[in-house]
Amino acid sequence: MRTVSFSKESVRETLKDDFVCTHSSIEGDRSAGHSLKHRPQDTPGLCGRGAGRQNVQTVFLTPNNEIFHVVTGFLDGDDLLEETRFAKRVFRELGRRPKQAAAMVVALHTQRLRDLGFDMKEIQAPENMMSEMLATSFSPEDLGMQFGRKTSGIGSKNDNMFQQMNRQRILKDHRFVMNNPLLEGAAFDAAPQELVGRHSSFFGSAGGPQTEFIQQMNQRMQGR
Repeated sequence: MRTVSFSKESVRETLKDDFVCTHSSIEGDRSAGHSLKHRPQDTPGLCGRGAGRQNVQTVFLTPNNEIFHVVTGFLDGDDLLEETRFAKRVFRELGRRPKQAAAMVVALHTQRLRDLGFDMKEIQAPENMMSEMLATSFSPEDLGMQFGRKTSGIGSKNDNMFQQMNRQRILKDHRFVMNNPLLEGAAFDAAPQELVGRHSSFFGSAGGPQTEFIQQMNQRMQGR
């Protein structure tokens, strides 16, 4: 994201003007996946939305360190801008109705999912083994193969398996916040696996020498 998403001028301007930005390293955390190595001079490769959800989480917090929006995995510049616009809307509403803040978080995330094409049956259904598998499984998008679509065009429930993975990842992110409205940042840091799962995964873009990329991927899959 540093060399792709944050290089977009409109993203930098939005983050500079409307947010206080910080980051933390999750290297060594039990919930983190693995990242394939790239040389600094390598051209950034393609990454699908949501790829590397164990490695990258974009978390929006109030000044009181309360989470009101979170997106897991890679976001390109356009998707990141869209998520920041939604976050700004939620934050404005929290300021207008502080006594109903938690309820507002749930309502706005519910409406966001409706706007993206999810129906109430999907939104309210309890998580099951299949939805969890789709949300957390390794997919071609994790290697930059764009089978899914942008947030603004999630589509119908009859999409192919890779698009279903994309849908379930987005649904899982929103449901996490809806189930934990205004969760303390410290509580999230203590148990991030509640959002990203407990499985092992890896993340890499399809850039750099292909032979080296395949070699690293095979090593990760063999647990080396």
